[in-house]
Amino acid sequence: DIKRGTRTVLEYLNEIKNVSDQLSAIGHPVCDKDKVQQALSGLGTEFDIFCIALEVLLVLPSFEDLKAKLFQHEASRVQRQNLIPCNSHN
Repeated sequence: DIKRGTRTVLEYLNEIKNVSDQLSAIGHPVCDKDKVQQALSGLGTEFDIFCIALEVLLVLPSFEDLKAKLFQHEASRVQRQNLIPCNSHN
């Protein structure tokens, strides 16, 4: 089981792709659906809402579409974390 841990989404997804490429090279190809399910299951709790939103879809996105959506979600999350709350002390 591959987990994201503290890695970026890019690092995490690259590991999944590398492992699936290695498995394909030895005659055990990994289908796109399995890569997507692995990616979703190892993201961690900070991506729970993202995963729940995808679970309601009738068809999961491709691994490449998932990658794009995760990059967008991670960028939004980082941007929200970097916002400085306004404290008015008048």
